Amino acid sequence: VSEEGGGSGGSVGELARIDAMRGEDWVDDFLLEVLLALGVREAYRHPLTIVPVWASAVRESPEGLQPFAQRHLEELSQKPSVATNAMACRLLRSAGLPVSRHLARMSVREAVSTLAGEAGVWCSRGDRSTPREEALQHASECIAMVAKARSLLPKARQAQGLSDDAREAGQDVATEM
Repeated sequence: VSEEGGGSGGSVGELARIDAMRGEDWVDDFLLEVLLALGVREAYRHPLTIVPVWASAVRESPEGLQPFAQRHLEELSQKPSVATNAMACRLLRSAGLPVSRHLARMSVREAVSTLAGEAGVWCSRGDRSTPREEALQHASECIAMVAKARSLLPKARQAQGLSDDAREAGQDVATEM
């Protein structure tokens, strides 16, 4: 994301211009990845965790390195990318997954906003930042920790149930005394 001249460049600048009615439409790699992730989660109809790994150029400020600003979401096109949405639908269907009408017509802003609402990992790249390989290694470790935590969730729920049962049994004993 570049903020030179007051506007946005990079992915935000590109995604802000999408408007199929004006001939400004193409298959955008980033948007395609977003739509595919959302489509797979929607098709499985259960809580599927999406962990986006955000990478951007470094932007220095007095506060330090700045991640993607939520205000940039307002700059994104409120229209769907017909080309990107059609490609996402084709790929999802070729994998045997159903595609909802909502996903097929999802606007650029809604798709990116939905993904931005997920817990993710930030990997900034640039001269004054962590080297890219180190940042990506950190991201993969974070994703592995999320996967491990998710796999432990049933055991944690079982332990919580046992704890609740023990507490109720203790209360019953105390009441009887």
